Amino acid sequence: MIDMFLNKGLLSEIHVRDERMAAILGDLCKKTGVKIRITNVLPDVYFFINEMDKNM
Repeated sequence: MIDMFLNKGLLSEIHVRDERMAAILGDLCKKTGVKIRITNVLPDVYFFINEMDKNM
């Protein structure tokens, strides 16, 4: 994630699927001012998985 922040800049918000991932990213997000949103639906992740599945 740090490489992504350095290359693209800070995100305003990160969407995660559950409390566990929010806890993992919590300190980084707190220090950088990035918000965390817990959501059951992650369309970009599903799209990525489907595209990988098509190409295998």
